Amino acid sequence: MDLRIAICDDEPVFVDRFKQSLACEFEKRGIKHRIITAGSGGELLDICSKEQIDAVFLDIVMTGLSGFETAELLSELNSDIMIVFISNNDSMVYHSFKYNPVWFIPKNQTQWIKIAADKIISKFKEKENERSYISLKLGKETVVIDVRQVKYFKSDGHYIIFFSRSGSQSKSYRCKLSDIEKQLCNMWFVRTHNRFLVNLRAASCISKMKLILYNNEEIPISQAQKEDVCNKLMDYFRSIR
Repeated sequence: MDLRIAICDDEPVFVDRFKQSLACEFEKRGIKHRIITAGSGGELLDICSKEQIDAVFLDIVMTGLSGFETAELLSELNSDIMIVFISNNDSMVYHSFKYNPVWFIPKNQTQWIKIAADKIISKFKEKENERSYISLKLGKETVVIDVRQVKYFKSDGHYIIFFSRSGSQSKSYRCKLSDIEKQLCNMWFVRTHNRFLVNLRAASCISKMKLILYNNEEIPISQAQKEDVCNKLMDYFRSIR
């Protein structure tokens, strides 16, 4: 395990102290890590667009982009980045839930860094385990896929295509969506509509009769499937907290 961490805060003195404390916690646990720092949300976004970052410790109140604004842009850039908010205002924790943070650290209670470190390590291990590739039978063909990278499967007549997080699209396979659904049972996929089988890892929220993905793409939800989609999405969100 080699964690890549970023700390984003516009108070240099606090950042130095925080970085030392965080590094100490990872060293105690024998975790290889690299910590970089950013003085603004814009700088953090620039870093994350150029290299792989696993987790960020993000101040909420900063000059320029706020922590919440930065978190929203980060989710569009890479929905897998884990976020830990830090703030002088303890009450901001309630507002932070919208961005699904791993943890929240009040600046006057930095002893909570060790809890955040443990949660990041645990989540990172879970993500590594989820990266397993599976063999999926699509009609007469067998395709090896990384389930984390598939956004959704879409039925088009007698054929199925699937779309990846990178934006690429597969070729067409002659098979039934229900056959794929059976193979992906218990892998966080949900049937939203008779034409769509969606990976909940790519989901952000539900708005009216649509499932909104991390990139703001909208997937229709049929009335018959709405309750099942809502329940499964809530189960997924609970599993990653």
